[in-house]
Amino acid sequence: MINRATFYKYYRGLDDLAGQMIKDFKAMFAEALRHRFDLVDRERFLGEISPDLFSKKDLVMALWKIKTARHNLYNDMMHMIKNAYSSYADDRDVLSENVDYQATIFATLALTTIQYYLERNQPIPVKKVYEQWSEIILLTKL
Repeated sequence: MINRATFYKYYRGLDDLAGQMIKDFKAMFAEALRHRFDLVDRERFLGEISPDLFSKKDLVMALWKIKTARHNLYNDMMHMIKNAYSSYADDRDVLSENVDYQATIFATLALTTIQYYLERNQPIPVKKVYEQWSEIILLTKL
């Protein structure tokens, strides 16, 4: 427990504290995203970020619950993943008209996967996740 005066020396209130915690987490996540798209072996990304996210599970899930006009970490992470995918596709001169659609689908799959396993208190089984994503595509292919 910290003294009230000490708390207010550094923060204007709980909203300010939450904002700082979100900012710190987003900085770590942004660095992880940059690293992910630099990897030749894309499957390594979930394998590398999974233990870090899992160790911060309680923090991430608590911050996801904060949904205000100023703070919405889940949506911020969705946009960060989507933008990272779009930049990656642009750097590789992907000619698809639907890069925005692909980025949205990738961000949704990635973040929903993270959420699914964090909520179940399970580490992300990386190889199994990629296999399941492939199975979804094969199963729903018309």
